[in-house]
This record gives sequence, structure tokens and C-alpha cells, in this order.
Amino acid sequence: MQATDTSLRANEDAPHAYKEASEFSAVSAVSAVSAVSAFSRGAENNNCLRFIYTPTAPAAYRLVVDLRGRLSLEEGAREYLIAVPDSNSCSSLRGAIEDLAKDKAAMAPPAFADHIETLLRHRALDLLGLARKAGCVQSGFGKVHAALTAGTAVLLFNAQDSAEGGAKKLAHKARATDIALCDIFSVAELSGALGRDNVHHIVLSDKHFLASMNVILGFITHFDDSEFHKEDSHD
Repeated sequence: MQATDTSLRANEDAPHAYKEASEFSAVSAVSAVSAVSAFSRGAENNNCLRFIYTPTAPAAYRLVVDLRGRLSLEEGAREYLIAVPDSNSCSSLRGAIEDLAKDKAAMAPPAFADHIETLLRHRALDLLGLARKAGCVQSGFGKVHAALTAGTAVLLFNAQDSAEGGAKKLAHKARATDIALCDIFSVAELSGALGRDNVHHIVLSDKHFLASMNVILGFITHFDDSEFHKEDSHD
């Protein structure tokens, strides 16, 4: 199978010692969302989702995703990297993941790609929670506006169901300072991430967290239609 930007790429040189597959299965995907770094396997894989196919594993765990880059391989297992499509591609991560599940006949659970997307969304929200604990986020219209004005913000989150007026004002402020906007999460999701009620707007202020967040959001927004963008793409 030949590699392209969205193809499945098997790593023939991967180590042989399969471990902890169940922790990363699609079935238990929602619980495996605690690391800050999107990957620990090197920058060259930062734009790829890593999957492991093990023919000898129990049926439910033959095809697993390894977002934290910690799984090694037992003999006979193979690693597949699905790359983020480039800007000229018409394909999606969802399609590539579904093709992998079909190709390996791995008895992946129904809606396997949906499980992976859910995992990625939970990772992004977990990362926001970690950034809050590190003192690297501000929430609320006033504080977010002040951070954008002061130039300390590196990423703006507007809840997709927040009031249009406030969201537009902050979005225009972000545009003026070339700050990216993410508007793919709901008020409930952002509130849960920070452990607070009624969170409509958040700014991230740390570039280390931004680097990891950009990787995760890049995967999410290439599943289907992208909603993570520089504000100059808006009217």
C-alpha cells in the first residue's frame, strides 16, 4: 500500500512488544485523554494519527488508536499512520480511518471513526483543563477581551452556541492581532473543561499548550469540514 498525504503507511521497522492495547481501543477512547503532548514519538509524526493492527489480539482490540505514542508492537503487529490532508486534498481523516477499518477486517466497533473523533475532542478539552490548572487560560468576555487587547492571547475559543454579538466582537479583535479562532465546542463542553458554569469565551496564553492544541484541533477539523480557522476567513 503506497503512502500519500492521506494514505495508510505501515512502519515495517516498529519495535515488537505490544502493550496496553485495551487502554487505547475505540471502545474505551473517551477515558484515554490525559496527556499534554499530542505525541511523544517525534515531530515527524505530529500530523499523523497512529493506529496499530494486531491480528492475534482479541477481536475488539485488533485495531486500536495510540494518540499518546506509547504503544509498542508485538511480533506480527503493524503500525499505520494516517496523515492530515493538505489544503488541496478533497479527502478527510474520517474516510481514511473508515478505509483502514474495512481493509484490516479488524472487527472494529460500529462508528469506529466517530469514536476516534470523540477521543480527539475530549483530548482538546482535557488540554484546556490542564492549561487552566497551569494558569494559562482566561475566561469570560471581559478577561478575554483584555487579553486580546494586551497581546497575551495565542488562541481564542468562542462557544458555537454563545451569543452572536459578544462572539463577533471577540472574533474581530482576534482578527486584528492575527489570533486563530476555534468555535467547534459548545458552552457545555467549554464549561466542563474548565470546571465552571456558563463559559462562552476562553483565551489560551501559553505557546507550549498552543503547539499541542494545534495538533489535536488539526485532526478534529480535518475529519469533515474545517471550523478552526484564522479569523480573516470570516466576513
